[in-house]
Amino acid sequence: MLHQRTVYGASVVAVPFLAGLAAAGHRAADVLTLLGGMAASEDEHGVERGAVRAAVAGQLPLLLPLLETAENGVRRAAAWTMSCTRSRIVLPALRARWNEEPEAEIRAEILSGIARIDPAAGAALAATALDPSRPAEVRLAAVLAHLDAGAPWSGALHTAALSLLPADPLRSAFDIDRTEPLAASVEALLERNHPVEREAAFALVDSALRDGRAEVRAEGVWAADRACMISRSAPRRLVPALRAAGVDEMSVLALSSLLGRLGPAAAPAADVLLPLAGRALGQDDDFADRALATLVLVAPALATPLLTAGLGQRPRALDAATGLRSPHDPFPYDLSLLTAVRTRLSRPQELSGNEPWQLTNLLAGWGSVAAPALPELCTLLPHNPDLAAPTLTSVARDSAPADRDRALAALRAAADTGALPAAKALNDLTGDTAPLLRLLGPELREGRFRLRQAAATAGELGPRAGRSCPRCARHSAARTPTPHPRWTRTPPSPRPCGASRATRTRRSPSWTPCSAAPHETAGRSGR
Repeated sequence: MLHQRTVYGASVVAVPFLAGLAAAGHRAADVLTLLGGMAASEDEHGVERGAVRAAVAGQLPLLLPLLETAENGVRRAAAWTMSCTRSRIVLPALRARWNEEPEAEIRAEILSGIARIDPAAGAALAATALDPSRPAEVRLAAVLAHLDAGAPWSGALHTAALSLLPADPLRSAFDIDRTEPLAASVEALLERNHPVEREAAFALVDSALRDGRAEVRAEGVWAADRACMISRSAPRRLVPALRAAGVDEMSVLALSSLLGRLGPAAAPAADVLLPLAGRALGQDDDFADRALATLVLVAPALATPLLTAGLGQRPRALDAATGLRSPHDPFPYDLSLLTAVRTRLSRPQELSGNEPWQLTNLLAGWGSVAAPALPELCTLLPHNPDLAAPTLTSVARDSAPADRDRALAALRAAADTGALPAAKALNDLTGDTAPLLRLLGPELREGRFRLRQAAATAGELGPRAGRSCPRCARHSAARTPTPHPRWTRTPPSPRPCGASRATRTRRSPSWTPCSAAPHETAGRSGR
């Protein structure tokens, strides 16, 4: 009836029965929460738009008396659920309950409910609830009601918002769109797209990040993260405050993810990462590794000597330097780091995880300046041609003649043993297709584990492959990277599945393999 905020045809049918259960007092708070979630849903599947919300609104005469029940949890859930119907007939009952309700959390829910139905009325009521003598939960609801109504942001609202921090314990348990109240407030201000409100949002975050309480700084980091996703000017404005928030090891770790995503824009805060990033470089240390990974993304010049000293014990940092997240492509060359990479490659038995790919990728990015590592790459080639061969291509392409000849000799020797990546690298460096064509035929004929790679290579060779290797002709003509079958979608059966139309389970489509015409399996050039 309600799954991850989605409602269905069965939801409409179930509403009267659920409302009857709530009115009868059977787990009323839980049932009201379910009804409120159904009424609040904007994701309707297999049901007319607004039908579920209208069904819940149709049960309001049965549900309204629950606002007067003695149980606090039921009154609170009732206020939220009824406001989710957006029905104005609820407003008189909510206002009456506001005047009588003694519990702060329920008063906050009532205020939020009025603002949900009538933002202007909610803002007017919220203006009377900002006084510091009011309960914190009510003041937070008042701040959010002003934002929902689009009211101008004032000094009083700014002061009230900061006085409520940390705001997470005060949030509504029902409002899953505002699980982080400070971040939600910042987002609402930034979405107004006005310089005054933008600076007001940044000022809120700045104050939270510079607060002496760890809980408030944590909320400031969440809000800064949200601001940097919305506003292009946020990083420049907030990085100094982020730097100030890094007061201890745990604070630095909390900041590291955001600083890493900001990349070089966070360089002014790089110094707060250095103490932790440089700790125990000769030992495994996950916290230090995370800090160094962030430093690699933010300030590679500062990170390079630490990465060099800790290579082998800092997998996150190495991945940051060579992986998809790196904003530095390639990672800046450094002779000491090159020496450390050569040392690691010379001990293949010590390499673990993605380290072989990461190290070779680093060398490939450096190109010919990594030529001193050719001996290690040539040694690696027979054991791991998939990584070593393309790296040799990148390093040897513009290297000195002697270095290039050394790489070519190693590639020819590997190609003679049947290493397809080595034959492809030879073709890339010299244009010599003979070793490659010699290996492509058996690969395509026998359908071994390199079939996909062989088919893609045949497609790249084009007509040359077809003339010299008849088995390559089909693949070069189609330029296909894979001969995998295509799959066609079989529509779901329209037959009922033994339940009523309103409650039966949605059937998933099935998929059936079928052969594909050559022109339908086009590779990169045909997509």
